[in-house]
Amino acid sequence: MTKPSNSCETPSIWIRALFFPHLVLGQAYEQKKAYDQAITELRRAVDFSQNSPPVLAALARTYAVSGRTTEARNLLDQLMQQSKKQYVSPFYVAIVYAGLGEKDQALDWLEKAYGDHSNAIVFLKVDPQLDTLRASPRFHELQRKLRLPE
Repeated sequence: MTKPSNSCETPSIWIRALFFPHLVLGQAYEQKKAYDQAITELRRAVDFSQNSPPVLAALARTYAVSGRTTEARNLLDQLMQQSKKQYVSPFYVAIVYAGLGEKDQALDWLEKAYGDHSNAIVFLKVDPQLDTLRASPRFHELQRKLRLPE
């Protein structure tokens, strides 16, 4: 016997789509420095997204800026392991390093994102996760390369 098409089971693609509201809410909480709430929401996003790289990076960054650097580095390691099996945008690695306060590393990875033509690089000028890098001449040079207004 087959299940009717109006079954109550939710297809996995729809479950994965549920990550987005948690991601956005978690990032908003992080910007407000409400780190416990941010981490709660971002953990939910990670679960729903099945460890999607941009979501893992958002959680790692939040751990980093909240002072939980061990957790941040563990997730960064997980991202690097994922990158051996699937594409992980260097932009996502950069935001983690920016959160850890490792500006040179963050800028190295942003330059790799530029070289990869990562679609996330278009947010360079406006992403608040990169605010700590904006004073750097390397950051300004990257903006110039992207032809983004200063």
